[in-house]
Amino acid sequence: MPIIQINILEGRSDELKQRLIVEVTDAVSRTLGNSPDSIRVLLYEVPKSHWAVGGKSMAEHGEAEQAGEAERAGEAESTGKVPRAGQTEQAASMDMERAVSVDGPGPDM
Repeated sequence: MPIIQINILEGRSDELKQRLIVEVTDAVSRTLGNSPDSIRVLLYEVPKSHWAVGGKSMAEHGEAEQAGEAERAGEAESTGKVPRAGQTEQAASMDMERAVSVDGPGPDM
Protein backbone atom coordinates (compact mmCIF):
# COMPACT_ATOMS: atom_id res chain seq x y z
CA MET A 1 0.00 0.00 0.00
CA PRO A 2 1.77 3.20 -1.16
CA ILE A 3 1.63 6.18 1.19
CA ILE A 4 2.21 9.56 -0.44
CA GLN A 5 3.04 12.54 1.76
CA ILE A 6 2.68 16.04 0.33
CA ASN A 7 3.69 19.25 2.08
CA ILE A 8 2.17 22.48 0.76
CA LEU A 9 1.84 26.03 2.00
CA GLU A 10 -1.48 26.77 3.65
CA GLY A 11 -4.13 28.81 1.92
CA ARG A 12 -5.49 26.69 -0.92
CA SER A 13 -9.20 25.89 -1.27
CA ASP A 14 -10.64 22.54 -0.22
CA GLU A 15 -11.68 21.94 -3.84
CA LEU A 16 -8.10 22.42 -5.08
CA LYS A 17 -6.69 20.13 -2.38
CA GLN A 18 -9.25 17.45 -3.26
CA ARG A 19 -8.29 17.71 -6.93
CA LEU A 20 -4.62 17.28 -5.97
CA ILE A 21 -5.43 14.16 -3.95
CA VAL A 22 -7.42 12.65 -6.84
CA GLU A 23 -4.72 13.46 -9.43
CA VAL A 24 -1.90 12.07 -7.26
CA THR A 25 -3.89 8.91 -6.53
CA ASP A 26 -4.54 8.39 -10.25
CA ALA A 27 -0.87 8.98 -11.14
CA VAL A 28 0.39 6.52 -8.52
CA SER A 29 -2.19 3.93 -9.56
CA ARG A 30 -1.19 4.21 -13.23
CA THR A 31 2.54 4.21 -12.48
CA LEU A 32 2.74 1.48 -9.85
CA GLY A 33 -0.27 -0.56 -10.89
CA ASN A 34 -1.89 -0.39 -7.45
CA SER A 35 -5.64 -0.17 -6.98
CA PRO A 36 -6.68 3.39 -6.03
CA ASP A 37 -8.29 1.92 -2.89
CA SER A 38 -4.85 0.80 -1.67
CA ILE A 39 -3.23 4.25 -2.07
CA ARG A 40 -3.00 6.64 0.88
CA VAL A 41 -2.40 10.37 0.37
CA LEU A 42 -1.41 12.50 3.37
CA LEU A 43 -1.64 16.23 2.75
CA TYR A 44 0.14 18.50 5.22
CA GLU A 45 -0.52 22.24 5.14
CA VAL A 46 2.36 24.23 6.56
CA PRO A 47 1.89 27.79 7.83
CA LYS A 48 3.94 30.34 5.89
CA SER A 49 5.72 31.26 9.11
CA HIS A 50 6.94 27.64 9.45
CA TRP A 51 8.30 27.27 5.88
CA ALA A 52 11.62 28.92 5.15
CA VAL A 53 13.67 29.47 2.02
CA GLY A 54 17.11 31.05 2.22
CA GLY A 55 16.82 31.61 5.96
CA LYS A 56 13.55 33.59 5.70
CA SER A 57 10.05 32.32 6.30
CA MET A 58 7.62 32.43 3.41
CA ALA A 59 5.70 35.02 5.44
CA GLU A 60 8.82 37.22 5.37
CA HIS A 61 9.28 36.49 1.66
CA GLY A 62 5.67 37.58 1.13
CA GLU A 63 6.26 40.82 3.02
CA ALA A 64 9.41 41.49 1.02
CA GLU A 65 7.55 40.67 -2.20
CA GLN A 66 4.77 43.11 -1.31
CA ALA A 67 7.35 45.83 -0.66
CA GLY A 68 9.05 44.97 -3.96
CA GLU A 69 5.72 45.09 -5.80
CA ALA A 70 5.07 48.58 -4.46
CA GLU A 71 8.54 49.65 -5.57
CA ARG A 72 8.12 48.05 -9.01
CA ALA A 73 4.70 49.66 -9.39
CA GLY A 74 6.39 53.04 -8.94
CA GLU A 75 9.02 52.05 -11.52
CA ALA A 76 6.30 50.84 -13.90
CA GLU A 77 4.69 54.26 -13.80
CA SER A 78 7.94 55.88 -14.88
CA THR A 79 9.11 53.19 -17.38
CA GLY A 80 5.80 51.87 -18.66
CA LYS A 81 6.90 48.27 -17.83
CA VAL A 82 4.46 46.08 -15.92
CA PRO A 83 6.06 43.63 -13.43
CA ARG A 84 4.85 40.07 -12.93
CA ALA A 85 3.49 40.22 -9.39
CA GLY A 86 4.27 37.39 -6.97
CA GLN A 87 6.83 35.73 -9.22
CA THR A 88 9.56 35.30 -6.58
CA GLU A 89 7.32 33.81 -3.87
CA GLN A 90 5.61 31.51 -6.36
CA ALA A 91 8.91 30.21 -7.74
CA ALA A 92 10.28 29.48 -4.26
CA SER A 93 7.02 27.85 -3.24
CA MET A 94 6.98 25.63 -6.32
CA ASP A 95 10.55 24.49 -5.71
CA MET A 96 9.77 23.49 -2.15
CA GLU A 97 6.48 21.82 -3.01
CA ARG A 98 8.31 19.46 -5.34
CA ALA A 99 9.58 17.74 -2.19
CA VAL A 100 7.08 14.87 -2.22
CA SER A 101 7.85 11.50 -0.72
CA VAL A 102 6.36 8.11 -1.55
CA ASP A 103 6.54 5.52 1.21
CA GLY A 104 5.31 2.00 1.60
CA PRO A 105 6.24 -1.46 0.43
CA GLY A 106 7.48 -1.82 -3.10
CA PRO A 107 5.96 -4.14 -5.68
CA ASP A 108 8.05 -7.08 -4.40
CA MET A 109 6.61 -6.93 -0.90
